[in-house]
Amino acid sequence: MISCMDKRKDIPWITLAKFLGLYLMILGHMSLVSQGLSAFIYTFHMPLFFILSGLLTNRAADKRIVVVKLYHKLIIPYLIIAAIWCFIYILLWMKNGIYDFELWLSNIFGTFISPGKPLGCLDTLRGPLWFLLALAEIKFIAIFIEKQIYWLPLSVIAILLSLLLGQLNIVLPFAMDSAILAIPFYASGVFLHQYKHIWDISKWKCLVSAIILATLTYTVYRLNGIVDLNHCHWGQNILLFYAGGFVGSMAVYYISILLTPAILKMNGVISTLVMGAMLIIGFSQNISSIIRAILPFLAGSNLGGSLIGLLTLAVIYPLILFAKRYFPSILGYSK
Repeated sequence: MISCMDKRKDIPWITLAKFLGLYLMILGHMSLVSQGLSAFIYTFHMPLFFILSGLLTNRAADKRIVVVKLYHKLIIPYLIIAAIWCFIYILLWMKNGIYDFELWLSNIFGTFISPGKPLGCLDTLRGPLWFLLALAEIKFIAIFIEKQIYWLPLSVIAILLSLLLGQLNIVLPFAMDSAILAIPFYASGVFLHQYKHIWDISKWKCLVSAIILATLTYTVYRLNGIVDLNHCHWGQNILLFYAGGFVGSMAVYYISILLTPAILKMNGVISTLVMGAMLIIGFSQNISSIIRAILPFLAGSNLGGSLIGLLTLAVIYPLILFAKRYFPSILGYSK
């Protein structure tokens, strides 16, 4: 049997699941793999983070402590990374002789107000930052959910509201529309928390579960088409969107449980990369682009793209160690 759950958040298989999610994010966001494989990854790669977050949520008596934690863990890194990219782009615009201040303001304000997608006349410089805001908003709502059962009506309301926003083609600021769409995933994690026995299974059951769930995920992907939680695109059917996100995430969790004993020696490296998730979210796209430009022969195939993804993490790794020592705020930690 594999004992997999306790009260800590540094559970090996959960750390590995976060790492796999970050790696899949790099492959999907940078189109390092084929369009079909990238679309398949999009079916579940962001939902698994929201489900994990719900799974690990513990109610605290002091709401103020939770709010302060959210501020340090998610909001401060979001603001720092957004500011860094605005500064970089201002330098690039000046270097290229672009002094269109309307363009500057549109992108700068858009990066802070609507990360991930355009909002009216506002554009954005750093798309992946939407996740930090959406997760912070859901976690803030979770502070006021007194009973677990309340997540059920809240999820129904979130689904109906998402359908309405989609029908009216409304984009909300601060990734609130993405947060609303992601609430049922977070809620499913909250409910999974009370069924810890589903993780404590034999290796063979774990393998069979992973295979069945992965097959179901692929089936849902083929039926539902391309989805994107950031842009609130749920494919052909919103219920299939949630089904694909859930079963795909569960497949990753069981794969993580299965692989954890084999890669315990790498646990330090994986933990460090997971700790540096903010840097991966904020800078992996550009690092991947540079590596692809330097090693163009790796681009164009799933294997080559997967190697670029690993090289991206290898480049980010020392940056995480540097940030941990000298600039922990960008990682969500205080000195």
